[in-house]
Amino acid sequence: MRAEITERGVFDGTGKEIEVGETITFKGDDLPAAMRNKARLIGGKPKGKMVVNPAKGDARADLDEQASELVIHGIADMGDDALKAAIDAKLAE
Repeated sequence: MRAEITERGVFDGTGKEIEVGETITFKGDDLPAAMRNKARLIGGKPKGKMVVNPAKGDARADLDEQASELVIHGIADMGDDALKAAIDAKLAE
């Protein structure tokens, strides 16, 4: 999918911040958790290189996505262990 960056804080595979207004391509049909509220979908077939947020890594992105789906607030301020505990607690409810 393609998206236009609307807020700062999205990084390419080399760790360089992508400028607001730039169009990028990523895997999947939904915005990755690290890009939510920072980009808008613009559709179309993927072209060019894929983008990952190396500042968080794939494991953290998966945790962020899980936490977002479970509606856990304040995830940006949590470390990985605290986030895992919050996800486990929410799943136990």
